[in-house]
Amino acid sequence: MGAAITALPGLSILQTAQDARARLRQIAARLHNNQQHARQVETILAAVREQGDAALLDFTARFDGQRFAAQELLVAPEAGVRALASLPAELRLALEAAHSRIEAFHRQQRPPDIDMTGPYGERLQRRWRPMARAGLYIPGGRAAYPSTVLMNAVPAKVAGVEQVVMVTPPSKDGSVNPVVLAAAALAGVDQIYRIGGAQAIAALAYGTETVPAVDVITGPGNVYVTMAKKAVYGTVAIDALAGPSEVLVIADETASPELVAADLLAQAEHDPLAAAIVLTTSDHLLSRLPSCLAQQLDEHPKPSTSARSLQDWGLAAKVATLAARPQSCRDRALVDGLGCSSSCWARQEGRRDSRWSLVVRTMAAARGSCSACANRSAATNSGDAVSSAITSTSLGPAKASMATVPYTAFLAMVT
Repeated sequence: MGAAITALPGLSILQTAQDARARLRQIAARLHNNQQHARQVETILAAVREQGDAALLDFTARFDGQRFAAQELLVAPEAGVRALASLPAELRLALEAAHSRIEAFHRQQRPPDIDMTGPYGERLQRRWRPMARAGLYIPGGRAAYPSTVLMNAVPAKVAGVEQVVMVTPPSKDGSVNPVVLAAAALAGVDQIYRIGGAQAIAALAYGTETVPAVDVITGPGNVYVTMAKKAVYGTVAIDALAGPSEVLVIADETASPELVAADLLAQAEHDPLAAAIVLTTSDHLLSRLPSCLAQQLDEHPKPSTSARSLQDWGLAAKVATLAARPQSCRDRALVDGLGCSSSCWARQEGRRDSRWSLVVRTMAAARGSCSACANRSAATNSGDAVSSAITSTSLGPAKASMATVPYTAFLAMVT
């Protein structure tokens, strides 16, 4: 095999295992040297802990460009109700279907209490009780994630949490995306605050004059949010350290280049630190990827973020065989730097053939473990694309088992 081939805007294309190893190590280590981020997060946490609303408002003005008064941080309760009522019928039905299926899935997760008598008459118990107040971090700014609202709020409500508090960064005009508000109203979120970043995590952990302190913080975010959650763990409970998105697509010669490109962009759009990787046996796929990505980037709602992610952390590698498909994603010969191993199979049922791609989706922070690693989901769907197959499961239990916050994150064990 030769060296790197056709230059792809933003994505390295390699044909030797040695080059692929080196690139993967570089990608896996991209969050290791984050001392500067850590110092910034420590400064933010300390300021909010000591100064409360004053620091929170200052950071919101500095990072989000919004000069709110303290009383303006809380979104009016009727805003969610109006947003839900004004949704297009098809979108509302989709959110309601997602809510119903996520709820049904999590109702099956409640662990049983234990109450027994020991050999000397002693009573032994283990009881699960809901947290009093949960804080949900919902990413914003670059995109809107109503699904993240449901995947955090619904398990909290099923667990019996008394008060669910949501924080999300304001958009450029200071508002919160109406579909996010609608999802929050549907899920029964009690309070919504227009704050984001490490300062929002600090407010949830320590409380301010306006934002109440919570018992557990859940939800994904950027590197600052992840490091802030790590720092406040112990003061509050957290769900996991979910960092920048990663996707590994393993495809053979039957895979559609357009669909592979779509899957790479579906993760690259999340964050400039997201990593989109494809391993393939197909020269045809590698030769077609540049034009497919370029065409889709032209029509993409977040071309800048996606292109930067691909340029900094993207990779396409030629491999000799995909004989050991699931095992290959753990094979240190190619992916020794990638720490998570959660996988989702999506089968494309074509009119003339059956195409397979293995899509490994992970959320990792500084190579820490993630909640997705503990969950695996197999989804077989009829459709035209890997992307559509995965999307079609997003409203169902298969997706819910991978992407929602574990039910037990909102429970405290009493012995």
